[in-house]
Amino acid sequence: MDTDTYQDLVVRHKNLVHGYAYRMLGNREDARDVAQEVLIRLWENREKVIPDSSKAWLLRTTYRLCVDRTRRKKVRSEVFGDTVLEPVADVTPGPEKLSTAGELGRAIEAALGRLRKEDRTVVLLREVHQTSYEEIARILSQPLGTVKARLHRARIRLRRELVEAGVTP
Repeated sequence: MDTDTYQDLVVRHKNLVHGYAYRMLGNREDARDVAQEVLIRLWENREKVIPDSSKAWLLRTTYRLCVDRTRRKKVRSEVFGDTVLEPVADVTPGPEKLSTAGELGRAIEAALGRLRKEDRTVVLLREVHQTSYEEIARILSQPLGTVKARLHRARIRLRRELVEAGVTP
């Protein structure tokens, strides 16, 4: 991969990488650090990464770095008493206040934040980042059937979270 191709990939996918990291970590600074590390690794592996499959490579690398960062924070938390993640505020207003798209978006973000990490990951990859089932399976190193089943269960849990918050999906 030459410099121009690398720059094109960065311009095209930097927001995808940062957004995915932020949704996984719930912290802007950590997401920025992970996104930067992903793009550095893309440069370091530019001879190995095939531009046509770069999106899957970027998302898989982002996922792995987010998992690593969460593990490190958890270990630090156990040793030093820090928090693992910034808590996701419960910003879900009642149905009468869900009149704008912004409020609905915040309600969905809060509901996603209450899902297990594994469930949140498949929902984000499929619904937000429009990743194919096959790509999700590659990113998570899981069988295709497992990905489909996990996504089905995650959608049910997300729907339940939204209903409990007074939002009708």
